[in-house]
Amino acid sequence: MSGLLDQILNPVITISFVVLVVYLIRSHLTTQSSAPLGVPWIGKGSSRFFSQTKASFLSITRMQEWMATGYQKLKWLTEQPDHILSTAAFHYDAQQGDYAFTHPRVLQDPYHEHVLHKCLPRKVGALVPDIWEEVAHTFDQIWGTDTDSWKEVNSHESIDRLVAPTVNRMILGLPLCRNESYLSEMHSFTMNAVTIMTVLQFTPSFLAPLIGRLLAIPVSSRLRNTCEYTLPLIHERLANSQRRKLNPSVQWQEPNDYLSWHIALATAENRPDELDPAMIARRLMALNFAALHTTALGSMNCLLDLAASDPAQGYMAGIREEATRVLAEEGGTWTKAGLNRCYRADSALRESLRVSNFMSRNVQKKVLAREGVVNRSEGWRAPQGSYVAVDMHNPQHDPAIYPDPDTYDAFRFSRPREGELEIVKEGENKGEGVEDTSPRYNTSTLTTGGTFLPFGHGRHACPGRFFVAVEIKLMLAYMATKYEIEPLEVVGGNQIAADEGDDQGQEEKRCGPKIAAVTKWYEFYMDIVRGQGGQFKWEIDRMHREYGPIVRINPDEIHIDDPSWFQVLNAGPTSKRNRSSIADLEPFIHKRVELLCDALRSQSRKAPVDVHALFLAYANDTVCAYSFDYSMNLLEDPEITSNWKMTINAIASLTPLIKQFPWIIPVVRRVPGWLLRAMLPKLERLLSLQTRMNCEANKAIQNHQNATDPKKSESNQVKAIEQKARFLQQILESNLASSEKTAERMGQEAFSIIAAGGETVARTLTTMTYYLITNPSVLAKLRRELQSAQPDPLTPLQFQELEQLPWLTAVIKESMRLWGVMASRSPLVSPTPLTYKDWVIPAGTPIGMTMMNVLHNPTVYPSPHTFDPSRWLDLNPNSPENQNFVCYGKGSRMCLGMNLAQTELYLAVAAVFRRFDLELYDTERLRDVESTRDCFTGEASKGSHGVRVRVVGEPEQ
Repeated sequence: MSGLLDQILNPVITISFVVLVVYLIRSHLTTQSSAPLGVPWIGKGSSRFFSQTKASFLSITRMQEWMATGYQKLKWLTEQPDHILSTAAFHYDAQQGDYAFTHPRVLQDPYHEHVLHKCLPRKVGALVPDIWEEVAHTFDQIWGTDTDSWKEVNSHESIDRLVAPTVNRMILGLPLCRNESYLSEMHSFTMNAVTIMTVLQFTPSFLAPLIGRLLAIPVSSRLRNTCEYTLPLIHERLANSQRRKLNPSVQWQEPNDYLSWHIALATAENRPDELDPAMIARRLMALNFAALHTTALGSMNCLLDLAASDPAQGYMAGIREEATRVLAEEGGTWTKAGLNRCYRADSALRESLRVSNFMSRNVQKKVLAREGVVNRSEGWRAPQGSYVAVDMHNPQHDPAIYPDPDTYDAFRFSRPREGELEIVKEGENKGEGVEDTSPRYNTSTLTTGGTFLPFGHGRHACPGRFFVAVEIKLMLAYMATKYEIEPLEVVGGNQIAADEGDDQGQEEKRCGPKIAAVTKWYEFYMDIVRGQGGQFKWEIDRMHREYGPIVRINPDEIHIDDPSWFQVLNAGPTSKRNRSSIADLEPFIHKRVELLCDALRSQSRKAPVDVHALFLAYANDTVCAYSFDYSMNLLEDPEITSNWKMTINAIASLTPLIKQFPWIIPVVRRVPGWLLRAMLPKLERLLSLQTRMNCEANKAIQNHQNATDPKKSESNQVKAIEQKARFLQQILESNLASSEKTAERMGQEAFSIIAAGGETVARTLTTMTYYLITNPSVLAKLRRELQSAQPDPLTPLQFQELEQLPWLTAVIKESMRLWGVMASRSPLVSPTPLTYKDWVIPAGTPIGMTMMNVLHNPTVYPSPHTFDPSRWLDLNPNSPENQNFVCYGKGSRMCLGMNLAQTELYLAVAAVFRRFDLELYDTERLRDVESTRDCFTGEASKGSHGVRVRVVGEPEQ
């Protein structure tokens, strides 16, 4: 990954990425398509704004539903000649043949598939003993041979490790098939290829050549690395083959593997281009890609389907009995004929491929004919370049074809086959003539058709299915006869197993939608594509409503919605916060408050005032002064105030994208400032601030060196020591690594402090303004309390005096609670297993909780979306309300700027609402106040005009 990141972080890739982002932001015309006219586009709305893109992403979660609306006839599709409808051309496009497979010719002319079609069905029988040997070796190595104790294994990881050596035993034999470094390189290549396919699927076509070549850089590296292992073997085989050809008496036993088949067939067909060692090495990589993940998924699904089935069904026992019996009949050695009689294992595999299918459609082809292709029976024409396919999921789950289609019945296909054999045996015992002793039911895993399509159908059906069936049936036989597998308590989908003490026994514990367990693209869709973006937080809330307090939100992470657990997850000592340094800064904050009031007064005379812009300027000026001894002077110019808010809004809008692709930050930092300013002018002030922070960091480093250097003058030392309370100086005096104390790194931290310290205070004050104005009784009570404590509105109170006012404190706390502060979850990882209710969470699992959910939990805060400061009065410090007031975090992760933020809030509220009568202008709660987007903090909708007010009076007393 670090190597890939190094490649990404070069100027060429940076510029291409910026161009891509700008294109996506500006792109609207996505409705053009080569789909047949007159054929409905399912899932595509009428809007021209990203309608095609949205439909593409919706297909991630709704493809099965959409496919059910049309049942394409299979026969018509498979009868079309290759020059009209091409499977190879579809594979080339879908698998990004220009970039993902080291050379376009690998998929343009898929000779490796041709070799498998020609050789594998005839050769696989002789491979059975070798595959059995490899299966036994890898199982013993990975699952172990301990017969006295249970061992827990990760199904996905262990199956991956089991499949890779077995597949490569067929591809190039011993000893390379057991070389861990070689296998690791092949696995990395497959992941690189998948990344290219995924990214280019959503890349504009005019950028594909650039982005594709950049993404292919790691693929070239994998080719070089794997060639270190494969080329010597290829050269040796070619040399031995040539020697045998020249002298048939040469003593050399040709191995029975793909490499030998490839060389022999290319020689027989006079294909010197396919005898090039470099091309053969590329073919071996393509074979690994095709075999590893698909075989691993099929094996894992079959294992989980069996393990999660009711033990009373006797599936594992039945497979064990069958394997033991057939192996004995074959004299203790597995053969192809013996495997063909393993009807139960074959049925278990076929049923798993049917019910747990990992594709929604198959028999996919590309239209090559210039005039297109016409389906006369259905009355439509598909133009050149379009794709056609048939529904796979729905025929395999059709109750008219498969009774109880969503239930895994491992022996669904073996019962009729075994039943007919029993009839045959009875006839033989009675002396009746029996001409045909083979079962009539053509339901083996190898048999494809319109109701069973995992391997496709027709002349282009997957040639590797002959090996897959042998491999997985041997794996099932070894598992069943050598291991006892404890039944799972859950069945399929996105679930977490219950603890053994679960009172619900065998009850299924669903913990999220299947799509979330399979891919992180679901989160990408919710945060980037759906609606106004930043919607995954609310999708997680929906998951909790449907599945309960613990849900799996992506393949690696779970999320818990339980206030009582927030403190468990954030356990640790609370750091002491130094209030003395803030007290020293309080006179400066009072001056900022005066500027805030002056700006509110003067701007209101001209037009309604966006209070969020004013509060943001006030907060950022203050945090800069406190942390860096530097003020941005945002309040002194209305235009600067407004521009700064637009800058922060622009950052907020990009936050969901950055959350999905965190490498964007280091990439953008490599882009020249002039280019960013030209392409994203709204970030001009932001870039200037980043430059200023870097300068401040350099200055702090110099001051720190002066203070610690005895050769420097005493005045310099005193000047440096006077900055001891400042943020950058504290970093330099900490025990952080020196790499964390560079000017660039400290400048980045400084910028983060400004962004976080400004928005949280500003949003709280903005939320409070709306709810005070729309709740006159609450405002009146606040004003009475302030008037009593502060008779002269122009003589401000100190923070220590203000924080003693109960109603003011209640209003501030309720405003922070109602806003919710952080909408993004903060996943943490425990080095030890944790137990939540009936669930055991493995060590190393990222566990997320959301601050906003805790603050809006109705069990702690009744009517959580109602503004009610009275809920904070007369509470015990240990009350649930106070214990779950987590706006500043908990434990060792509490906000370092809490005391500064509190001071800013109290001083601003006391001044603004003691001095001014305000009224709202064109402000709507749902549009302008409530958090509807997760931009790290909760943000209002993109269509928000802001909370705008007019000053309608300034009471003297």
